[in-house]
Formats: sequence, structure tokens, C-alpha cells
Amino acid sequence: MIVARALLCLATFLVPGTLGFKTLNRASYTRLPTSINSNGADVFQGINYAAADGAAYDHINYIIYVIGTRNRLLHAIDVANPSSPLRILTHQFTEHEGNPQAVDVCGGRLAVALSAHVDVLEGHVQFFDVVARGSSVTDIHPDHTLAVGAHPKDLKHTPNCNMVLVANEGRPGKDDTNQYLNPEGSITVIVIDRNNDPTLRTIDFQQFNEGEANFNQNIRTPSRYIPKSVYSGTTTVAQDIEPESVVISNDGRYAWVTLLENDAVATLDLRTYQVTKVSPLPKKLWDTSPVDCSDLDGGVHRRTYAGLKSMRQPGKITLLQIGSKNYLITADVGGVTSYTSALHGFTWTDTITARSLVNSLMPDLVELKTQMTDNGFLGRLQVSTIEGNSLFDPRYTHVEMFGGRGFSVWDSTNMAAPTFDSEGTLEEYMDSYYHFLFNTDYAANRATTGSPANDRDTSSENQGAFVSGLDVMEDNGTVYMVAGTHGPGTLFLYMLNTVSTQPIPEFQSITRSGESEDIWNTLYTNKQLGDLRISDIGMIPSNQSPTGRPLVFVTATGSGSLGLYEIIDSTPIIPIVST
Repeated sequence: MIVARALLCLATFLVPGTLGFKTLNRASYTRLPTSINSNGADVFQGINYAAADGAAYDHINYIIYVIGTRNRLLHAIDVANPSSPLRILTHQFTEHEGNPQAVDVCGGRLAVALSAHVDVLEGHVQFFDVVARGSSVTDIHPDHTLAVGAHPKDLKHTPNCNMVLVANEGRPGKDDTNQYLNPEGSITVIVIDRNNDPTLRTIDFQQFNEGEANFNQNIRTPSRYIPKSVYSGTTTVAQDIEPESVVISNDGRYAWVTLLENDAVATLDLRTYQVTKVSPLPKKLWDTSPVDCSDLDGGVHRRTYAGLKSMRQPGKITLLQIGSKNYLITADVGGVTSYTSALHGFTWTDTITARSLVNSLMPDLVELKTQMTDNGFLGRLQVSTIEGNSLFDPRYTHVEMFGGRGFSVWDSTNMAAPTFDSEGTLEEYMDSYYHFLFNTDYAANRATTGSPANDRDTSSENQGAFVSGLDVMEDNGTVYMVAGTHGPGTLFLYMLNTVSTQPIPEFQSITRSGESEDIWNTLYTNKQLGDLRISDIGMIPSNQSPTGRPLVFVTATGSGSLGLYEIIDSTPIIPIVST
């Protein structure tokens, strides 16, 4: 087992007032079963079985709950000794109950969001009592099961535990009669009274439909571009809005919801149960910040492109309050919108290779045309078909890729521009410290022949090593943030300078667990795969930690694992860059 760590050595990145750096030290690694057989025994089928898709921490009992979406499992893991976690309980949801998508813990209550076995139908939220550490219970049973919107993707309690917000993504697909259905995206608000009895309210996005007072043509709605020759029906804005992740203010008055496919963030007033605004996010420019956009360029080649932009398309979102101001931090994931005959009854997508758009460029974009013709530059980059031109002129003035390949910090009252943008620095750190794993990712057809090292650069033409997990916390006056990448499974640790009126992330270290030279399947068998395809990150402050030291937990859907890390002091390491 190898846990590799690297720290930035340049003095310009030192945190003011400190003498050293912080880094992550892995305490333990737990591989979770991909299924349970009829005899109740664990089964480990392999990579990418979605055995660890999200987690929540109960700081009273030192238990982390981990959900597996595909296997419909919920695990309770005792982490009182972080170096030796103990799985004390596994609960199996039935097919009728659905597939767990999100989990949260608050005030002795465990909440799990479940999508229906037919994804377009209503989902549910189940509430359980938490498991007491040392308890002899072998299973748990829900106290309440409540119907919510279709495909509930995320849920969060308010800080006082009296309310739960559920982000219902409303994914389109076929219903149980094989008919196409596109449910509206929505937010379910569950209010829990002092007798622990819940009531529900639904917040929809119908006020943003065309013809309504709040219609905004700048809200990205890709499905409304489907040609009538492909799909003859009509898609409203409310149907095309797909809530992804939710965060709530410390006073419980406001919430913010990322709308990944729509490249926007919605603001909710929880006193009036209204969406007060949907804020389309500004584009990210790559004319001064280098980025690697090709998997066929012979290695790592980060370049600037004057005619290239990207949508941010935020996934995970977290919040930091400084004084009375709320700052949002978003993981700028990216994501295409695609329809297939099998799942939807027709075929359409909003993505295409940049090379395919060469003849549709404005004629004066000579340099961009040359770059888009070359597969070693932009030729294989996945770009949007519905950005960069207009209804009045089909020619493209620029091309836009999916996702920002990093994270952004926002003043919650002004989403017109981020207060901080990681730009291309995550790729820069990967290139400097993990050059041999730059933009690596797993592919099923490489399970027995490829390896993390051999498959370097394979995601550069898509969304790169995008941030798929993110969290922030304050611990004894220090604010930490961890961002985790999907394919490489790298963890970036920051300290946030809050001396000024705006938080400034200051890079501390980059960490990756696991080996890299053996083939993928061998690494999985030997429990050396690391945090492949990070799905969730949570941070545990010292006063809630079993050790009295700050901890980080990481779930990874590719490796089906739970990783535990300590934040420790460390000495800077000078990176050795190979070619």
C-alpha cells in the first residue's frame, strides 16, 4: 500500500502566519461489498459497481453511514478508531423501496433519499433512528417513508434539524408503461415538528417557464433544442431544470441548489418557500489559463486557447460564512445531456467533437480552426452544440467545453462573477506532483489490460480530472477545504485565508492513495485501488472527532471504498517533474 503526498514548495503559496504546511495522512481504507448474496455474505464483484456513493457522519456515536446506489445498501461503520473502522450493520433496501441516492444525519435522525425502481416515478425519503455505538441491533427500520419528487439526488437538514431539503433532479426516461416522461425538477421541503411528525411542501420552477414573468432565456435548457423531427413533444423550462446538490445557510433562512445541466445556481427563501432567483453562471475562459484538451497529444500538454470557453456546470456545493456574508464553493463538474432509444425512445445529445464543428466556425477564426482540426490540440475535445452560436446565426464565434475543471468561490448575493476561480491550477498541481497519473481514468474495457499509470491523459478530451467531491470546515480558528477529483482520486487540501472580506483558498498539498502500476482489476483485488472516482467528501472538526484531531472521510464509487484521513503538519516536498 502506498499513500503518496506532495506539498507545494513555493514561498508565494505559504499561508501567512504559519511555519509549515498541512497535508492528509491516510488512517484507513475500507472496501465495501458490491452486493450481499442469499446467504448474507459479502460479494466483491469489481470496479465501478457504485458501492460507495455518499456518506454522512454521526458525531455523537462516531458512525459514518455509507450508501451504495446500485446495490441498494446502507452501511453503518464505527470509526471510533479511525485506523480500524468496524462495519457494524448493513441494511438492504428492497427494489420497491428504491435506490439510495443521498444520506444525511442530524439530531439523532438518519434520512435517506431513494429514487424509484422506475426512475421517472416519485422518489421517497425514509427516516430512521441512528444506530447507537455498541448497540446489538442487526438492522434498522424506517419511522417514516415520505413521497418526494422524481430521482431525489441530494438532501440536507437545516442546522436545527427541524427541516430537510430534498433536491429532486427529475431525470427524463421511460415510465413503467414504456412511455417517455420528463418529470419537473423540484425541491421538497420536509418540516418536522416537535413530535417528530413530518409535513411536506414542494417548491417548483414553473415561474421560469416561457411566458411566465420570471422566464430567463439565459438559463441553459438543452432539451429545448431537440429538433421536432427527433422528439415531437414540448419540454418546459421546469422540466429541463435538474437540481443536483443543496446547501443551507447557518441560520436556516436560505438555501442554494446547483443546477448542473443548466449551468446555474438557484436561491431559495425558506421562510416563503420560494425560489427567489436562478442565476446562470459566467463562462470560464481559457485564453490565459493553460488546459490539456487532448488524449492524443502524446502526454501532458497544457495550452491556452483564445477561442475556447467552458461552462462551469456545478455539482457539489458547500458554504462558508464570514461575518454575516455567505460564500458558496462549487465543484465545477460539467456534464452532457444525452438521450438514447433504450432509455428515452429517441436519440439526441448536446455534445460533439470540436473537429466536427470546424466548417461551422466564423471564417475569421483561422487559428481556432487550425487547432480544432488537429486531434493533438482541440480536435477530440467534447464541446457543446448549443453554445457559441445563436438562432440568428448558426456559425460559431467560439466553442465551449463541459465543466470548469476545478472549483469556484462565490458571494451568494452576486453570482455574476466568482470571487475566486481555481482556473487551471488543479491540472498544474497534477502535472507537477502526479505527472504519471495526469487525467487518468478507468474504462471497463481496460480492466484487465490497463492501469492508472498506463491510462494517463485518457480523460483530457472530455472533462479532465474534474472535482467530484468537496467540503469545507472551520476547526479551532482555521478554515480547511478539500476537493477531490473523479478519475485520479486525488485530494487537494487548502487552507482558506479569511482575513480579508473574501475567502482565499491557499493550496497546501495534494494526496493520492493506492498503487498505480498494476492493472486495474489487480489493484481492486489487492485493495490498492485508492479513491477511484470520488463521490463524496466530508470533514470532521476536532471537537466532533473521536481522536480530537480533524478528519476527512472520502467515498469513491469506482473503488467502492471509504477512506479516512487525518489533517497533519508536514514538511514541504519539492516536486520532481518527469516527461
